[in-house]
Amino acid sequence: MATTTTTKLDTKTTGKGKLGLLVLGVGLISLLNLATTFTFGMAKSSGSSQTMIQLANGETVTAKKVSNSKRTPEVIKNFSEKILTGIYTNDGYLPRTSIEEANNPQKDEGIDIEGTNKKVPTGAWYMSMGLEPQLRKEVLQELAKATPQSTFKQERSLVFVPNYIGEPIADPDKPGYWTVNLVSTLIAFEGKDRLGDVIPNNKKLYIRAVKAPKYEEFSNPVAQIVADVRQSGLEIYHIGDLSREELEKSAIK
Repeated sequence: MATTTTTKLDTKTTGKGKLGLLVLGVGLISLLNLATTFTFGMAKSSGSSQTMIQLANGETVTAKKVSNSKRTPEVIKNFSEKILTGIYTNDGYLPRTSIEEANNPQKDEGIDIEGTNKKVPTGAWYMSMGLEPQLRKEVLQELAKATPQSTFKQERSLVFVPNYIGEPIADPDKPGYWTVNLVSTLIAFEGKDRLGDVIPNNKKLYIRAVKAPKYEEFSNPVAQIVADVRQSGLEIYHIGDLSREELEKSAIK
């Protein structure tokens, strides 16, 4: 599954300006993250070659360079959770990136997926940029077939609930390659149902280090989305099911 075949998907929406709204949201997210995480500027510590970064709360931390094939376990786990949450969670509205959007959400008309005659939620299309291109095509096509049209009438919602995210296991023969065991639940709500249908969703994620795109180099809206999703320098190149033995070891019975 680790092919690098470039996949062309139809990104046309059934409404106007939806992708533009999403790209605007990407920019807002990036600016908010920047404002709440870092102060503007990096200072060299006196008499040292270390780079010091001052956080917004006043705390100063040391930035350490790592090789292109290294990622911390926390970065890998956060990336795994972020991508799957974005792909599976939807409620018929566009992703909210501000308080104003949360109070006045925009209806999601979905994005058409070529070859299926069906649509996927815009948020799922956005976060699928964290997948290897050929895997992304397969996941979007399957997701389009599995997504009820009632989703885009705001009559159905799906929530991804991560129950356990295992520590990344490095491939001893391939630097920059890991597997992550993820035990989760999907809860689907239809109409006025508030109990929801519970669907087990237990996966083994195959993840590898990739070059993180530089956001400022892009002017294309889709490229901006790719840069935002891949800022951790990671991609999921295969998704498999957890075996019974792996599930038993996860501490979630």
